[in-house]
Amino acid sequence: LFIAALDAYVVVTLLPSMIADVGLTIDRFEQATPIVTGFLGGYVVAMPLLGAYSDARGRAPVYAACMLVFAAGSVITATSGLWSFAGLPWLVAGRVLQGLGGGGLVPLSLALAADLYQGEARTLALGSVAALQEAGSVFGPLYGASLAALAASAGGWRFVFWLNLPLAA
Repeated sequence: LFIAALDAYVVVTLLPSMIADVGLTIDRFEQATPIVTGFLGGYVVAMPLLGAYSDARGRAPVYAACMLVFAAGSVITATSGLWSFAGLPWLVAGRVLQGLGGGGLVPLSLALAADLYQGEARTLALGSVAALQEAGSVFGPLYGASLAALAASAGGWRFVFWLNLPLAA
């Protein structure tokens, strides 16, 4: 959940180099809007749907599927702009998939915490999950800026999205 929350905001610091790599210029900057809103749209759509779906199908399999979709979206995002067919639409598609996977983690994490803990421990578990969600929102831009500095020597902004794979595993 923390990784997905970080990824919602990591793009803020990486956006200039991302749009340059997919061929957008500053005078067409408005076309980069779906990079951010695609993730957030997928995130918002996935929350209620996947929470309800996990009630019927079980939490663990749906949680694993969400992590897989998030990781697949990270791969698509990281490879955007590398080939002629993988430009801005590829980048947006990757961000939407990341949002769908990450958005599903929110209700599933809360539901798992509620399922696993009782009484006062449940309150602490739910509060911890909510705190991780909000911490990701706060630290996302800092995480992006820190990794962008490191990523300059490790392959650019794509490094941030490749890093999601071992974290998701």
